[in-house]
Amino acid sequence: MNRVHDMGGRIGDGPVPEVDAQDMFHRDWEKRAMAMTLATGALGKWNIDASRHARELLGPEDYRKFSYY
Repeated sequence: MNRVHDMGGRIGDGPVPEVDAQDMFHRDWEKRAMAMTLATGALGKWNIDASRHARELLGPEDYRKFSYY
């Protein structure tokens, strides 16, 4: 696959930079988004497959403008 959603594995995009764990969140809402993801996963309401499917439904233009969270 060589779609926009597979940016980490695409040829020619260069290495993925390492991020220090302390710099993982850039805004407070990102911490809350991660907490909600973990909580819904623990309740069995969300999983990694649903998360990936939701991201892959985004068009390339939208995918590129959103942050990780």
